[in-house]
Amino acid sequence: MQMLAFDDFYLHYEGNRTRLTIKFYCEYRGESVAQQSAAAMQKSLESSREGMLRNLNNLKLQLESQ
Repeated sequence: MQMLAFDDFYLHYEGNRTRLTIKFYCEYRGESVAQQSAAAMQKSLESSREGMLRNLNNLKLQLESQ
């Protein structure tokens, strides 16, 4: 399987708060991807998204504790 991915993020300062906006772009190619059902692909993407959200929440907690 081949994967090409990149993300783009923006920090928006709003008073004493900062909003982070992330756009994630990903392209998968390969036989295994072609044979995967749409539901399986969606589950995989959702799992990846949840992992990213956990990491960002951990980063937020670290920043707020300083």
